[in-house]
Amino acid sequence: MIEDMDAHQYGDFALTKYYSPKDDHGLGVKWADFQEKISNRGKLNISPFLGAPVGVDGEFFDPGKMGSYFQTTHEVGESLKKIEGVKGEMQDDFIEELESYESFLSQANSVKKGIYVTF
Repeated sequence: MIEDMDAHQYGDFALTKYYSPKDDHGLGVKWADFQEKISNRGKLNISPFLGAPVGVDGEFFDPGKMGSYFQTTHEVGESLKKIEGVKGEMQDDFIEELESYESFLSQANSVKKGIYVTF
C-alpha cells in the first residue's frame, strides 16, 4: 500500500516487480563494521555493501528515508572482489554474515544483475 503519494513511494512500489521485500540479504547493523574495514583499504568509488544513490541535484530516491542505493552489474563484480580482499581479516563473529552477503552478490553476478539496497 502506498502511504505517501510521492515519487519515492511510487518508485519503491514499482521496484517490487523485480524483488520481494521479504527476500532480505542484508547485513543488519553489522554493515557499518564491514564498511569501516573495507574503507581502510583505500579509495572506493562505491560501498560494496551499499552502492550509489540515484538522484538529480542532490535530491535522491529514498522511499524509506533511511537510504536507498543501487549497484550496476559491473559494480556487483567489483564489490565481490573487495569483499574477497578483506574476508580473511574479519573476526569470526562477522564471517557468517559476510559469507551470506558474498553468496548473494555472487548469485547476482552470475546472472549479470545489479542490486538494490535499502533500509
